[in-house]
Amino acid sequence: MEPRNEDSLYRLAIEQIRKSGVKFTVEDLCREAKISKKTFYFLYPSKGSFAKNAYAYAFSHFDEAEKEYMENPKPGEEAYELFSSYSDLLMVTSDRTFNLCSLEQLLREKALEEMEKRRKALKKDLLSSFSSDYQKHPSIFLSIESTLAALGKENRRKALLQDYMEVMKPLWK
Repeated sequence: MEPRNEDSLYRLAIEQIRKSGVKFTVEDLCREAKISKKTFYFLYPSKGSFAKNAYAYAFSHFDEAEKEYMENPKPGEEAYELFSSYSDLLMVTSDRTFNLCSLEQLLREKALEEMEKRRKALKKDLLSSFSSDYQKHPSIFLSIESTLAALGKENRRKALLQDYMEVMKPLWK
């Protein structure tokens, strides 16, 4: 399977978690991706190995979005992608997702460690790109993070996130 196709499979898994929680099966994922279970298990010997790759994809997607945002730290497509990818990370690293997936402890610890790195990076990036009036308020990031966590589970996330970006525009320099 081409790396681009594997990325599509990871994006699809994240979308499935958003839509139905972790109640989807490998069979559901394969049906949606139009691949056979045999192909899936050829690529990933276990669900755990797929999960590790899907988490790595989600973290790298955030890293790319963060890099693009830092090149243009204003409200717009880059900020939207940054918020969207962070919302995905909040969703896939939530206790609920880990508990329902019964993911192994080492994967959980590694994912939470990686998540904390991204959390610190996002906080630094956002606060440095906001006007100085907003940088002084420590609760501003908590508010943003709480909103993004809630949006991670929304079916209409794209529209809601775009509305949220409009509300956030006055914060940027």
